[in-house]
Amino acid sequence: MKTTENPIAVQSQKWLVSSLLDLMNTQNYSKITIKDLAKHADLDRRTFYRNFQSKEDVLCFYIRGMCDEYIEALSHEQNPSTFLAAKTYFSICRKHLEFFNLLLKQGLLGFLLLKFDEFMPSLQQQNLSQDLKHYYGEDISYLYAFNNGGFWNMSIQWIRNGSIQTPEEMANIVCKIVHGMSECGF
Repeated sequence: MKTTENPIAVQSQKWLVSSLLDLMNTQNYSKITIKDLAKHADLDRRTFYRNFQSKEDVLCFYIRGMCDEYIEALSHEQNPSTFLAAKTYFSICRKHLEFFNLLLKQGLLGFLLLKFDEFMPSLQQQNLSQDLKHYYGEDISYLYAFNNGGFWNMSIQWIRNGSIQTPEEMANIVCKIVHGMSECGF
């Protein structure tokens, strides 16, 4: 995906994302072609290739936007906490629930996890406290993997359960799990 601030290119990117998601509601992802996608967006294939390299690139663009939303929301907090990080995470998931359900329907949740794992560590490092850097040292990548995997699997379970709980309720569950693991010596 190409980064740009050109308003016309940004609009084209949004149309292409919207078109892909529309098409995924009615067609199998693997059957959607670049030609179909560009036509549905009322753009030509050249415009597609000026902005993206593949359909996967379009999904990555959307996922990256979600990750950026998460970090942006956390960056405004003076005292980040496990509760706040979890509440913010599940608020973003709720906002993009249609996207998650679409990926579930299309069998693409694994793709989302790979991209989530790729994007989140660099974003998390922007907000990493000195205490965590000191405590984990060279092992910090394992903290990211543990954190991302836990949040990921909880969000999938939440989606499969119908997303009934609010982001606050999910944050309380996360805190209960973290506290319970500590208390139980787990």
